[in-house]
Parts: sequence; structure tokens; C-alpha cells
Amino acid sequence: MITDEHEPRGATVGQSHPGRAGGRFKWHHIYYLLAVFDLATVSLSLLLTHQILNIYRDSVGENQSWTARSGRFGDLAHLSSAVNAPGNDVFESRDASRESSLLEEALTEFDQAVAMTRSDLAKNVDEEVAAPLSAALGRTQSAMAAMADEARVIFEHFENEPETAGRHMAAMDRLYADVRGGLDEVQRGVSAIQTSNLQRQTEAAASLGRYEYVVGAFIVLMVAAITAYGTRLSRKIEADQHERDRYLANLQEAEARTRAILENAAEGILTIDALGVIEEVNPAAEQIFGYTAFELIRQNVSILMPMPDRAEHDTYIKRYTSGGEPHIIGTRGREVLAQRKDGTIFPLELAVSEVRRGEAIRCFTGMLHDITARKHTEGLIRRYNEALEKTVRERTAGLELALEKQSELAISNAEAYEVIRRTQEELVRNERLAAVGEISAAVAHGLRNPLASIRACAQVERSEMTEENSVAETLDGIIGEVDRLEDRIRAVLDFARPVEPVAKPIDLNTAISVLAEDSRKRAPDGVEIVVDLDPALPNAPFDGAYLYEILEALAINALEAMNGNGKLTLRTRLDTRDESQPVSELSISDTGPGIEASRLPRIFELFYTSKPSGTGIGLAIAKRIVESQGGAIEVTSEPGRGSTFALRIPVPQFSLEHAT
Repeated sequence: MITDEHEPRGATVGQSHPGRAGGRFKWHHIYYLLAVFDLATVSLSLLLTHQILNIYRDSVGENQSWTARSGRFGDLAHLSSAVNAPGNDVFESRDASRESSLLEEALTEFDQAVAMTRSDLAKNVDEEVAAPLSAALGRTQSAMAAMADEARVIFEHFENEPETAGRHMAAMDRLYADVRGGLDEVQRGVSAIQTSNLQRQTEAAASLGRYEYVVGAFIVLMVAAITAYGTRLSRKIEADQHERDRYLANLQEAEARTRAILENAAEGILTIDALGVIEEVNPAAEQIFGYTAFELIRQNVSILMPMPDRAEHDTYIKRYTSGGEPHIIGTRGREVLAQRKDGTIFPLELAVSEVRRGEAIRCFTGMLHDITARKHTEGLIRRYNEALEKTVRERTAGLELALEKQSELAISNAEAYEVIRRTQEELVRNERLAAVGEISAAVAHGLRNPLASIRACAQVERSEMTEENSVAETLDGIIGEVDRLEDRIRAVLDFARPVEPVAKPIDLNTAISVLAEDSRKRAPDGVEIVVDLDPALPNAPFDGAYLYEILEALAINALEAMNGNGKLTLRTRLDTRDESQPVSELSISDTGPGIEASRLPRIFELFYTSKPSGTGIGLAIAKRIVESQGGAIEVTSEPGRGSTFALRIPVPQFSLEHAT
């Protein structure tokens, strides 16, 4: 390995080279500056991806709400027809009493639906947006009341004054037209709101897209700097060509450095000879296959392959060494099946290259990467897409059936097809959100190899330094930053990975008791642990593994917050304030410094953390897991007195009856 400054590898500390004073320090720092610049560019790309993901998620939620309201406004049109019918049907049925009863029932149902709709607008929609819709509903309801009064007059004069009843029927029809016009006005208002929301969200996504040009400029700048740096290295290599003979004595040290890199490499590395016999194995390969290096060296590499590749591998090598076409040798990366020591067969990404030692000796080096986790993630994404396509087909079929029913009720086909189109667009947006998770996995896979190389090089350089100086501090900083970025990549993958909980009835009091025992083992002597259990607490449906993982993480956070002195309270209780939906509550309280009120609204946001070594992912993942199973996670805090995190899990009615 030739260093950037072309120092002889066997040079001792303090050995000088004329004409090179100051050159090593300058270019040495430029190399690491480029590495830090690369990390900053990647981090900015991840941040942009996260922002776009938030925009799409908010867009889906808002459009779902307005689609549901549009459906309720359509139901009002159906109810208005039911109120209008008795005033007309009485001329056929000749039964004024019965038609009057039907009128009152339909009018009551219509008024209740309007009241519920106006209440929803008042509670869940901004006043500026809701005001025009609410006013239109008020005018519609007034027209409906007037129409009902005309119908009552018809029933009153039907038998004795049919001509008067007929005149009032015409007035009633005019008022019915006003009612339908008011409902149409509401529908047009909803369509305008949805169009405005879509335009606003599209503009927000487009504004973020502009930052991609900034990232591109950074990349161009980085490439230009690397090119300049490479030109500098090329000139120095040419100038130092005549000194190469003096460095041959240092080959043994160069081999030691290479071995250090191999042992610290994140990828598995195997070296075999022309007969397929294993010569070298690095620790990563030992971990992948479950063998030790002692067990593998001098064995044929075919022991790491399942049948039929195991039987045919020697044939592949002989064919290649005889001048035949390569099967895997020379490929940049190919997926194959491998076999561990315990017999497990797993997917592996393999790249094989040929290395010559002199004129006659040939050997082959393989780079190995276990892709079991990636294949599992791809399978999850594939199943999600299949389920999504099935949902699209089912929703489309359901909407087509609804279209036929609406046709029977004289609702326009064009409006029904518009509903189908909006629903399909919504499902496409959901599919794009799933694609973001797949992109995150691909980006993380592409980053880990260069990060591992940067870390290994920095460690090798640091190990050579016998005294502390600014260069050593810089190397330590780079190693720390690489480790933190690795943690952030793992956290992003955890967040992007689909949550598939298996909810089963579990005893929440038992879960808290187990947590208390584990917390006592890890708590400092100055921390008191108090357990307060509600004996009436019923079993609740939740994934037990996920539940304990969340509770343990919250307890550890609480212990760290108290800094070795305070009280940790673990409590359960049954909240029956809402009789229609009782809730089991599990809370973890500490007496630490608490959380500032300004930070509480952001405590569950992705990447938000107050810890120097935190990733800001844990609470966001916990919130998503709890909400995916119908629960909620809340936090209350008083600065200087401590914080309380509470998990609220809805209790099914049958579980409550069983507990009582």
C-alpha cells in the first residue's frame, strides 16, 4: 500500500526525508477533509429523503379525511331524497297518515346527519376552511325544513282540498331543488379544498427538490477536489519512482498492514489456490460461516457450498485454469447460495478475482457479503406490494359496485368515476411510501462498505502513532463519526422496516413485574424502584416481544436521566372513564431533571434527540409500533421533578368481562 505521502513503510518515528517537511501534514488532512465532506453530503441526502417522506405521509392522511367527508355529503343527498319522497308518494298511496310518519322519520335522520357533519367540520377543520361549508349546510337545512312544511300542508289538504295540495307539491319540488343545489355546492367546496391541498403539498415537495441541486453541486465539488488530489498523487508517484528499490525491505510490514485491514474489513474475505484449497480467512468470513480459521485453512472451499455446486466446484476451477470461460471468477458481484457449519443454507453476494504470484502461481480472492437480511427485507416489500395490488383490485371492484348503486339512485356516473380515480391516486401514493423504505435499504447497503474502509484506514494510521498530537485527535474524531453514522444508518433501516406485530392477549402486570426485576439488576444503588400494579387489570392484545422492548428502552432512559439517584415508579391501571372503550395504562416515571415544555411536542419526532450519542430513532419507532396495534404513547413532564411515559392499550370488551 502506497501512502499519500509515499513515506517508506519501515520508517521509524522521527525519521526525516529531505524536502518533505510539511507535505505530509497538508495532504494528510486534505484526505480526511474529503472523507468528512462525503459524510456530510450523504447525511444531507438522507435528510431530504426524510422530509419528502413526511410530505407524502401528511398528504395521504389529509386526503383520506376529505374523501371520507365527501362520502358523508353524498349520503346527505340520499337522505334528502327520502325526505322528498312522502310528499309525492301520497298521491299514489292515498295514505296521508303513513306518508306523514315516513316524512318525519326521514327528516329526523337528515337533521341528525347534518348536525354530525357540521360538528365534524367544527372540531377537525380550520374555521376559515369550514365556515363556507357549514354556511352552505345551514342554508340546505333551512330549505329542507321549508320543504317539510310544504309536505305537511299537502297531507293536511290532500283529502278535502286536492287542488291546494297540488299547488303545495309544486312549491315543495322547488324547495327540494334548492336542497339539492345546496348539497351540490358543498360537494364543489370539498373538491376545491382537496385540489388546493394537493397543490400545496405538491409545491412543498417541489421546493425540497431544489435542494437536490445543492447536493449535486456538493458532489461535483467533491469530485473536482478528488481529481486535483489524484493529480497531486500522480506527480509524486512519478517523482518517487527511482526510490522504490529502497522500500523492498519493508514488504513484511506492508503485509502486516494488509492483514490488519483484512481483519477489520466488514466483508468476508477468502483466498484459495488453483486447486480450490483455502489459504486465508478473515474474521468476518469466520462469523458468516460459523467456522474458525483453523477449521477452514487447508480445506477445499467446496465445504462452504450446498449441493450440486459442492460437487461441481473443482470442475469450474479446472475449466477456467485450462483457458475456458469463467463461471463466477471475474464477476463484480453475484448472488449465490452458501452453507454454514450448522448446515444452514443462506444467500450470499460473491465477487471473485484472480491474483498471480509470479509467473506460474495463481490464486483467487473472494469478497463475501451475507445478504440474508436484505433478502428478508425484499421479501417483506414484495409481499406488501402484492397486498397493496390486491387492495387496489378489491377497492376498485367495490367502487364499481357503488357506481352501479349510485346509478340506480340517479347519481352521475362521472362523479363516481372521479371518486375511483382519487382513491387509486391515494393507493399509488401509499405504494411510493413503501418504495422509500426500499430505497433506504439500498442506500444503507451502498454506504457501509466505504465507511468500513474509511474506519479501517483511520485505525491503521492511528495505531502507528506513539504520541498524542492534532493528527491523532483528527483520526479519533473520524473513527467516532464513522461509528455514529453506522448507528444512524442502522436506526434508519429499523425505522423504514415494516412493522409486523403479532398481537396476543398478554398479562400486563406480569410484563411490568419482569421489567422491575430486570431494572433492579441494572439500577445504581441510589435508585429506588417502586411497583404499583392494578389487580383488576385485564389481559390486553399486544405483541409481547415488542411491548417488552419498548418498556425496557423507556426504563433505561429513565435510569440514565436520574444519574444514579432518584425513584423509578412502574405502574399499571385500568382507565374506565370512557365506558365504551376502557384502556389499560402502563406508565414509567422518574425523578430526573424532566423535559422542557418547548421540547415535549417534538419528543417523538424522527432524528430528534437531546443525548450527545443518541440517534433520535428509538421513541419514533416505539410510537409507530404502539399505534400500529391500536394503542397510544404519551409523555408528561415537569422540569426539575421528572417525567412520565405512558402506554395506553385499548381493552376489548370480552377481556374486560373476563377480568371482572
